[in-house]
Amino acid sequence: RHPSIPAHRAADLLLTMPDDHHPNDATSAETGSASGGSRRYSRGGLHKRVAFGATVGTCTGVMLGILDLFPAFGGQDTQHRPTTRSPPSRGAVLARSGLLFGSFGALYQGTRHVIDKWRGESGTENAIAASAISLIPYARLIILRRFNIAYALGLVVFDEMNDREARKQVSDFNED
Repeated sequence: RHPSIPAHRAADLLLTMPDDHHPNDATSAETGSASGGSRRYSRGGLHKRVAFGATVGTCTGVMLGILDLFPAFGGQDTQHRPTTRSPPSRGAVLARSGLLFGSFGALYQGTRHVIDKWRGESGTENAIAASAISLIPYARLIILRRFNIAYALGLVVFDEMNDREARKQVSDFNED
């Protein structure tokens, strides 16, 4: 840690540095761009971002799977629907939902990381591009209503809100 940086701010600053940053390099503390993005293109390596996306996506998917099991929460009432097939078990619904959203979260975070690195800054445009690219493999499932695009976009919105808050903190830190 650089001696002039308070300990409680050092961790925040490290999360916002490019991969090639050196703490004694005065020019690397500059952030921001004309488009409103920042040089905050390193929130950990690719493997950490993918693992984070998979974890958050899986937890969210399982939670949403639980809600989908109960008609009172807007889920489908599979007991009163005439069908030739038996409804999927609760475990299958949870596993499917968890796997779908876990894979989407991992794909989104990995794509976002690559776009951030490629552009050299992190911004809303990157989140939009990463979400569009990440939804391509799920297009058939979205059309068949087997993958809820609103939930997936909710994950993207929460990620972007977190990214904006982090950029604001970096901006506030640089003003101090």
